[in-house]
Amino acid sequence: MMGYLSSGPLNLGDLKNSYQNEFLTQLDRFPSPKEHGVSNSFLLELSEDTRSPPDCKAVIFVINSNIKTVDCIWSFISRDTKFHKSSSKEYHIVAVPSFSYACKNYLKEKDVSRSVSSVYEFPLTLLPVDYDVVSMEEPECYMNYSLAQRQQDIYQFVQGLLRFQSIFGLFPRLVSKGAKANEVARMLVRMRHEAESALESKTSNAPLNEVDSQTDMLIILDRSVDCLTPLLSQLTYEGLINEKWGIRYGVTRLTDSSSEAVDQMKRVTLNGSDEVFAELRDQNFSSVGSILSKRSKEVSALVTETKTVKELPELRRVVNQLPELRSARAALEIHTSIAEKLHKFVYTDVFMLSLSAQQVRHTAAIRKHQHIQDDRQNFKWPIFNDELIQPENGKTRFDFKSNPRRRSYADRLQQVGQISALHLSSCKMSRHYWMVFSPIPFFYVSDFLNGFETDKAHPYIEECILRMAPIEEVLQLMCIQSFCNGGLKQKLLEYYKRELLQVYGFEHMFTLDNLDRIGLLYDSSTNAGSGMLTHLSVDAGPIGKTQHAARHTVTAVSSMFGTSLKKNLRLLIPPTTSQDSADMDQLLAQIYSGYVPISVRLVQALSLGWLPKTVTATAGQLMSTGPSTLMTKTASALLTGKSLVSGIRSDVNGNDYATKSSVSSVSVSSHQSQLRSSGVTVLSENADFIVNLTPGALHEELQLSRVTGKLGELLETCGTEPVPRNKAKVIAVAFVGGITHAEVSALRTLAAISDANLEFIFITTGFLNARTFLASLSQAIQPVQLLPF
Repeated sequence: MMGYLSSGPLNLGDLKNSYQNEFLTQLDRFPSPKEHGVSNSFLLELSEDTRSPPDCKAVIFVINSNIKTVDCIWSFISRDTKFHKSSSKEYHIVAVPSFSYACKNYLKEKDVSRSVSSVYEFPLTLLPVDYDVVSMEEPECYMNYSLAQRQQDIYQFVQGLLRFQSIFGLFPRLVSKGAKANEVARMLVRMRHEAESALESKTSNAPLNEVDSQTDMLIILDRSVDCLTPLLSQLTYEGLINEKWGIRYGVTRLTDSSSEAVDQMKRVTLNGSDEVFAELRDQNFSSVGSILSKRSKEVSALVTETKTVKELPELRRVVNQLPELRSARAALEIHTSIAEKLHKFVYTDVFMLSLSAQQVRHTAAIRKHQHIQDDRQNFKWPIFNDELIQPENGKTRFDFKSNPRRRSYADRLQQVGQISALHLSSCKMSRHYWMVFSPIPFFYVSDFLNGFETDKAHPYIEECILRMAPIEEVLQLMCIQSFCNGGLKQKLLEYYKRELLQVYGFEHMFTLDNLDRIGLLYDSSTNAGSGMLTHLSVDAGPIGKTQHAARHTVTAVSSMFGTSLKKNLRLLIPPTTSQDSADMDQLLAQIYSGYVPISVRLVQALSLGWLPKTVTATAGQLMSTGPSTLMTKTASALLTGKSLVSGIRSDVNGNDYATKSSVSSVSVSSHQSQLRSSGVTVLSENADFIVNLTPGALHEELQLSRVTGKLGELLETCGTEPVPRNKAKVIAVAFVGGITHAEVSALRTLAAISDANLEFIFITTGFLNARTFLASLSQAIQPVQLLPF
């Protein structure tokens, strides 16, 4: 069943087997394992009648470490020991992936530690969820290390990377971008040295550097380097499934159309073993219908063939194809049903309006929106002009005597509820544009990614607040606007916060504060003085500096997004009429309908040495800006291809940051010289330009002092390019803080269309979408019900 794990660049089934063997080894320690058979299995609940069977000699609790679960264990052991007084049973705890200090203290306080025979930790950290994806499935990791200052997830992530290296060999090169990514890289090297020191006395275990390396490089990206992408609505098939139902451990649960009950959810496995899903998942949803139609015709042709075959050899061949045909038909039925539900979800007014506020893909669509906007200028909207709505039948539906924007929130919300039921199909507008009526016009010309009117209050955000849309939807648009605009003006930010708190309540004050602390919703004036300090090397310390480093990186990327990153990295790709299948930018832009994520550009530069066509023009413009020392150094570095890591930055007082980050620069230079001396090609000038143009500290590490294994067959002498080989170059890409399914689709597309013959392995702390990302950063205050005297 898990054979599909071996169909990728690496046999991730070996990783699964290593976890399985370790778990079974731990079970062998307990009495009467019955060859790993289980006599009884049940969920641990707080039910009063839950007890172990009388003939059971050992009870093993496999738990996730939290206080509520440990409290359930305490209640169960207390009941069980009272009921089975004469029998002596052993109680064991297996904590996945670790047993926290708080849980240990809780057991001691409840005086249960004497009843528990043993407590084991099973480090199940990185799980293979597909043939090229390994995940911790911890979507709150970014919040834990950036806001809560909890580093346990990072430690477990590094533990998983160590196990990965123990199976597939060392990553010859480590390249990390962002403060937390640099911390992960350094921790990985340090823990690897500690593990090798511990194994020196054990001759049965080979050191990690003697294991044949099956990868060529590890790229580690901090989520802070690109916080915009998780906020955007995903448009791929798999991404939309995650947006609507969520995907966890490669499984989604589809709710029945008539009920939202958990017991009526249909469990669907989504991975590479399903050929139909493997073809659909990385496609923009606009292409899903044609693919399903093509697949359906192929299956129909096979069914027709089975009915017309008469010869015995042909009949035998058809019979052998029947199992595959049945599975193909079942998969088609499932994904056709999913596509129908997604179609209803995508083409709702809420989704389309939110998407139009985020981005407008085609210039033709923009012109159409502008045409409607121009046409509306001469049309008086009744809700804004104290007039009556006159439908075609001549009957007045609503009468507003005053401007609703000046009325109380209660009246405005009541009006919104009434208005939402009115369709303008009964009303006439010039040129016959029919729209669902809302207090705000249906189409909005301004979209955030293109930078249209991002410094003003967006009408759709105001409408969402008025109709009390889910707060995650409102925060999503507010954060996107803030990010794309380099922060919001103080007056606009205060207006948004005031409107939101008045409608949704004071309970969300901490949520707004968290978004400000992380840099997703901030005052642009507080960042005005640090516009050129985008590459300040702020490394994430154990405690205290992590939040500052995350906010600094997020705000630096935000301030540069509209001024330089969007153009220099070609993040927005205009549509073209040509059908060139070799146009890499157009193919990548299809994932987000015109937008290429910053994270994808960074991986593209680090793995392929990609450089946009606008670099030469950008450097020339910098040279002609004036006698500024900073700009002269910048232009010189751009034209000569030198690194922009530290030498061109100045602080507020005009002093260079070279002295402050000299240790980091020397470290990078020394590692680069080691790489060259070992025959490994360091970052090209193209990659160096792109990586250093994007805010966030850069770190490079060499793990192999000598090149061995498959990498040794690849490389020649110093400074030369790799020798072509039949086997693809395998690059592991690790995302600290989470990744979206659309980013995975974009990088898969990049590997498929590039000429470099490379494949990616994705390692992440968890999968994100806008809802889960903002939910992890939310901190709603729970009101306390006070009893009257």
